[in-house]
Formats: sequence, C-alpha cells, structure tokens
Amino acid sequence: MIRRSLFGACVVASTLVLGCSSSNDSSQPAAQEGNPNKQAAASSVTTTITAMQVAAKPGAAAADGQSSAQQLQSAAQSMQNLVTPKSGATQQQGLTLESLLHPTAGELVGTCNCTATSCTFQGCGNGTTYTMDGTYSWGGGTIKGSIKYTVKAQGAVAGSGAQVEMQLDTDMKITDTSIDGSISSKGTSTTTYGAYTATSTWDSSVKYNAVTFGKGGGSPTGGSAHVKSTASTTAAGVANTYGGEFDITFPFK
Repeated sequence: MIRRSLFGACVVASTLVLGCSSSNDSSQPAAQEGNPNKQAAASSVTTTITAMQVAAKPGAAAADGQSSAQQLQSAAQSMQNLVTPKSGATQQQGLTLESLLHPTAGELVGTCNCTATSCTFQGCGNGTTYTMDGTYSWGGGTIKGSIKYTVKAQGAVAGSGAQVEMQLDTDMKITDTSIDGSISSKGTSTTTYGAYTATSTWDSSVKYNAVTFGKGGGSPTGGSAHVKSTASTTAAGVANTYGGEFDITFPFK
C-alpha cells in the first residue's frame, strides 16, 4: 500500500461553462452543433502525456503508477471542455471550479494497493474530499485504466462548493517519445455559489494517432488526434446540449 499526500481538489480546476438560454422550456433539448475547442484539446493531450510518462518512464515503481493515476484525473476533467457552445447559444457566467476550490491534502485512506505494474483502488482518497475507484496498469509500453474519480469540496467563498464525479477509461501504447491509443472521460460537475446551482455533464473521447513528443513528455510535436464530445449545461432550470467531432494535428499553433 502506497500512502502519500494528495492534492485532490485543486487539480480539477477546469472552466465550467454555465448555460443560460432564451427559451423557457426546461425539457432536455436536442444537441446543438458546438465549436471545436482545439486549444483545450491540445492542452488535454499534453496533460495526458505528462501524467502517463510518470508510469511509463524506465524503472517506474508502485508509487509512480499511483501518482500517474492521480494526475490523470486532471486529464479527465479537462475533457469537459473539448467542445463549446456556438456563439449566442449560451451566456457564460465566468464561474469556474478554480474559483471555488482550494487545495486539500491528507493521508490516503481506503484501498490503495499498488504493485510494480498495477494499482487497485477502492475508496482510495484523503478521507474527506477525494476518492478513486478502479484499476490502473502499466508496463511493457501499455497503459490501461478504468478509474472513477469523485471530488467533493467546499469553496474558498462562503456558500460555494462543488461535487465532481467522472469516469476515465484508457488504453494506450506509449514510448519515451510517442503515444497511440484512446482515452475517454464522462462525468458530472455540480457547482453551488450561494443560491445559484449549475450542473454540467460531458462524454468525450480522444483517439491518439502516432502522437510524438520530446523525451520526458511535454507538448506534442507530431501526429494527430480525433476528438468526439457531447456536453450539457443546466442552470436556473434551463438545459443546453451541444456536441461535435473534429481532428487536431500537432504541433498545434
């Protein structure tokens, strides 16, 4: 069992767009075509590479695998914003999880069992705000994982807070300079700010195609990725759903 401090709440600091519509109909709308957010996609790819390199590096041990799995929750959260609403479809409120959450740390509790090539998590977290459930394995150039992340946190501002539940699934082939495979994330973020409550859901996947990067990780330098995402925001009883599919080539400029 590996035990170390965990900064769970602060790494889910991804922009949460809260939707408002001119319609008074609160029933679930049909998905609208969204705008591809290639900047967010490129950032998500970089985050994923950085997290997976922790486990893929030569001599990676149990602690490295657990750290990699923890870092991947940031990648899971970043996939919420791969497609954004068309101009005029929603009104952005400027509220972000980053403005609500503050770092929390603590000794891990629950089942956090890791060997030299795999981890099993069951209620693995800091006992108050963060848990991980699922499996994660690495070794032989293959990284596979199916992990549910749950974050509950009080905001730094009185009356604010957030709860995030997200599922990450990945199957990747990785070397010290390249990565291929797929990663998907779906989840729900519920944010409260005083009397205001908003919910965002997403279901996103990214297929990596011969993506290359410098030794040690960092931004991709070649290859491409295929992105598919659907998201929904609900605020003040009004729902807005949008989605899209696009390709991005690297290096991204």
